[in-house]
Amino acid sequence: MQSSAAVRATFDVRRLAREKQRAAIFSMFDGLPPGQSMLVNVDFDPASLRRQFHAFFDDDHSWDCVQVGPPVWQILIGRRAAP
Repeated sequence: MQSSAAVRATFDVRRLAREKQRAAIFSMFDGLPPGQSMLVNVDFDPASLRRQFHAFFDDDHSWDCVQVGPPVWQILIGRRAAP
């Protein structure tokens, strides 16, 4: 999924403890205004995170992996604007 939303911020969660990374990403997304996106740097394959986003947010988000690791994956995650 390609996102045309404006990038609001870049977050690097690699310095957080592994067990806190996903919660931090979900929290950042929760605070993201509609029509905005965030760039997230992670140090793990984000395939399962993508499945979680699809399960929780369905079509309310966009997802584009702009850098495929290892060692770093960079993901552009957007919150879609209401129609």
